[in-house]
Amino acid sequence: MGWVLATVLILSSAFVGAAQSTAAKLPTKPPSGLLSLKPAQYILCQNKKDVRTIRVEKKNGGDDEWRTVYTRGGVDHEVAHGRYLVTCKKVMNNIKTNLEKARWSCRDISSVSMTDAK
Repeated sequence: MGWVLATVLILSSAFVGAAQSTAAKLPTKPPSGLLSLKPAQYILCQNKKDVRTIRVEKKNGGDDEWRTVYTRGGVDHEVAHGRYLVTCKKVMNNIKTNLEKARWSCRDISSVSMTDAK
């Protein structure tokens, strides 16, 4: 899912400087069929040139489990999973709060539209 981060970074005008340094390291084309998988919530955080993301999505594309994924240094880490969306969103908000206390700037980018750039 590194392509999502690259696409989001390119589309986020507020984080242009970070996008240039991070997007170069990530693949630009998503695996086929993944454009339809949209996280329930997606948060992008920045501290100087460092960028981290937190997202809540369906686990393995299934209908009965959710997971919270924290991306740091371009590497995804599943930090929580559960049957209920509210549980994973709570973990996401705890991570966001901790980053903001450490002077990271975070914003919800769930409504950003992502398309395949050809």
